[in-house]
Amino acid sequence: MRRCDPRIHFTINRGARSCPQITIYSSTNLEKALNLATTSYCNSEVDIIPENNEIHLSKLFLWYRNDFGRSETDVLRWIIKYIDEPKQSLLKTLLDRQCTKDNLHISYKIYDWMLNIHDDQISNRIHIAN
Repeated sequence: MRRCDPRIHFTINRGARSCPQITIYSSTNLEKALNLATTSYCNSEVDIIPENNEIHLSKLFLWYRNDFGRSETDVLRWIIKYIDEPKQSLLKTLLDRQCTKDNLHISYKIYDWMLNIHDDQISNRIHIAN
């Protein structure tokens, strides 16, 4: 069985606010689109607070951790490829300090399962339905 491409987790939309954006993919742009979706999601859902040795990640990295690596450090090394500066340098610095699990604090954000729709869209749909 082929190993899962972890970038798939940043393309699947479940309709919740914490989900990646809805995008149309085609075979002609798949690699570029997967990289763009992954970079966009990681840049918005990875927070690094170097002064506290804290990293806040989307719960997707917890739920599907084995797709990104065997350990939290593996996951962080995977993420480095998909975040822009200055986050990339901050994360590299934290990892280069060889922080142990005891002093590197990784937490996972609350996943927002609320429907990803704005209030004005709801009222428009109610109006149309009537």
